[in-house]
Amino acid sequence: MIANDISYLLDTVYARMQRERAYKALKIVEREYREQDATVKNIKDSLQYLSMLGVIDVRSQTEMYSEQYAIALASGNARNIKEIEAKLDTLAKYGSAHSILKERLTEEVQTLTLRKNKYREAMIELEQDLPNAFIVNKAEKAEKKSYPIRWLIVLSTVLASFFLALIVLAIIEPLKKK
Repeated sequence: MIANDISYLLDTVYARMQRERAYKALKIVEREYREQDATVKNIKDSLQYLSMLGVIDVRSQTEMYSEQYAIALASGNARNIKEIEAKLDTLAKYGSAHSILKERLTEEVQTLTLRKNKYREAMIELEQDLPNAFIVNKAEKAEKKSYPIRWLIVLSTVLASFFLALIVLAIIEPLKKK
């Protein structure tokens, strides 16, 4: 009963320590995940603001506005020229920021995906309840009492005494002769 209780208590203590460690790790990963999620939301908000200003896809818009500008110049339509120049100025002003934000959004979303996977792993580790001790058979009382082998104990004691006496005599005899 003592052996079975010891294995059970060890398993319980180890599981509790593991759960505490997993909880702390979960809190750290959760905080990092939420920070990364906030970063992605901020970038999305910035991109949405830029799209409200009319900057959606810098490359295709620049090509399209350039064509429209050339057509307006050829036709001599001053009002269209000013509108297209205003849109090209907006693209020039915010286009690089839009491109940088788009690239950064791609990187941050990848990082967010990694952190989300780590968060899921931490949740799984916290929620798992696997035993740490693998007991093949529970400890049972022996059918036959076991006793120490007396003749082996007596023999080892006699041999140890004999060799100790030889060593002591080997040290004392040379000292007596001097």
